[in-house]
Amino acid sequence: MTPRFIVFEGIDGSGTSTQANLLHGALVSAGYRAAKTSEPSDGPVGHLIREINTGRVHVSGDHVTVDRHMAYLFAADRYDHLHNDVDGILHRLACGFSVISTRYYLSSYAYNTHTVADLELVRTLNAAFPMPDITFYFEIDPELACSRIEAAGRPRDRNETMQNLLRVQANYRRALEGYAGRVEYIQAAAPPSSIHAQIMQTILPMVSQ
Repeated sequence: MTPRFIVFEGIDGSGTSTQANLLHGALVSAGYRAAKTSEPSDGPVGHLIREINTGRVHVSGDHVTVDRHMAYLFAADRYDHLHNDVDGILHRLACGFSVISTRYYLSSYAYNTHTVADLELVRTLNAAFPMPDITFYFEIDPELACSRIEAAGRPRDRNETMQNLLRVQANYRRALEGYAGRVEYIQAAAPPSSIHAQIMQTILPMVSQ
């Protein structure tokens, strides 16, 4: 088995978490070593980011200003997520685990940029981070994503508005145009079982080498 770093990207409500869970379960059931994670991470900075997104911790300023704060926080969280020697991504890969992450640095380009200056900030903060082996990008109509979020019946965080979903989707598309890594596009309106089969068809040959 070859350990792989696998990333799922897409706007809120696109189904990335569902598919990450399905892939992790399928790989483990097939006898592969696999670990599932996400960003923000479960580390201390990741916890702070979640508290800000849900409104339990307040950062002063408008949405644009807060997203600039978040760009720095996400970079700090990502560094720890990669490098900590307890459950960091690189540590797990070195131990023979394929790592499945819901979101990675493309999400900072999508969520934390409003201006050209923001884009340059995110590029600088994330320049040293390694590229995943593969990124699955989940393409979905923001209206469908919004209806899925509503159906989940949980409190929304500050990113889960239609206006923001449209902005984030446009930012993802721009970021992907200049992305040099391997990307597989997922039509996220398809049935979950069909999406899972497509992902497995791609991943199994990669981890079996």
